[in-house]
Amino acid sequence: MFKATIFYYEWPSTAGNHAGMAYFARRLKENYPHQVRLIAVPVQISQARYRVQKLWRMWLVSRLSLGLDPQERFFFTEYLSGRISGDHRAIALEMRRRGMQNRLIGLVHLPKQSLLSLYGSDYIDEGLEALDKIIVFGHSLGDYFREIGFGEKVCETFYYADTRYYMPAPSPRDGGNNLRVIFMGSLYRNYTLLKQIVLACPDIQFEICMGKQSLSDQFGDLPNVNLYPYLPEAKLIAKIHQADANLSIFDDTVGSNVIVTSLAGGLPQVVSDVGSIRDYCTSENAFLCKDPQDYINALTKLSENPDLRKSMSHAARRQAERFSLENSIQWLENLFEQHV
Repeated sequence: MFKATIFYYEWPSTAGNHAGMAYFARRLKENYPHQVRLIAVPVQISQARYRVQKLWRMWLVSRLSLGLDPQERFFFTEYLSGRISGDHRAIALEMRRRGMQNRLIGLVHLPKQSLLSLYGSDYIDEGLEALDKIIVFGHSLGDYFREIGFGEKVCETFYYADTRYYMPAPSPRDGGNNLRVIFMGSLYRNYTLLKQIVLACPDIQFEICMGKQSLSDQFGDLPNVNLYPYLPEAKLIAKIHQADANLSIFDDTVGSNVIVTSLAGGLPQVVSDVGSIRDYCTSENAFLCKDPQDYINALTKLSENPDLRKSMSHAARRQAERFSLENSIQWLENLFEQHV
């Protein structure tokens, strides 16, 4: 039986809900209470806090090395996600500096261009060298890591969906042909293109979930737009249940909780054909779009064809079940059981 220590950080945007990596870590602990140990890594922002965190990191690694089981695995859920999420890379490097030979597994979330712009190739290479396995949520990031020589370490999987919590609406929305579209998330989103699409589709209602940003200047005066600040998860699910489709306009994506949770909610997808999106979306559940007219045509087709919406909704839910929390936990257990 495996033994694993999991390092996690709880992002404010997903704190306490069913879609973040902190929730995933806690569910792993629930499933394997005697085999999994959780370590919450504190946030770091200021330089003074960086020095405190460095001392904490050295103390932590010293403590972990005492009576260390050589078969124990260490899983970093925010690898190469920067200092703000606790700098899991620095913990892994400190472990290697202390001579720890245990299996280290890192989950990398950021797209290639973001990694390069934030860190540069040397920083990335050094971080990946410390790992035995690199988990990615889609092929696009895996392709990049293979290009730079880490192919033997790459393990591709999917962002999970808690399909027992995120479910389709109990009954179809009574909205006739007045299509209602939800737009969620903020990372790598193209709001300029979103506004162009909104203006071109005056008969479609757009429900834009802003999170903690403000989009009032761009969309506040448009009659077919409703803007919502940060919503608790239960209210967000209610918005998903009131929608007919999910719209995601990405500059890039390597695996999105918005995609998997809206698929689980039975929403057809109108999405940018970029990054790893084809690992999650197919022609049965999504319109994969390249240019502005593709989005407009897709939304118009969904608006005019309730039967198409219904069939794509069923396909969306079937697809989400592939990424279920239970399947994701089983996949990681299998990885933990493997020998390097």
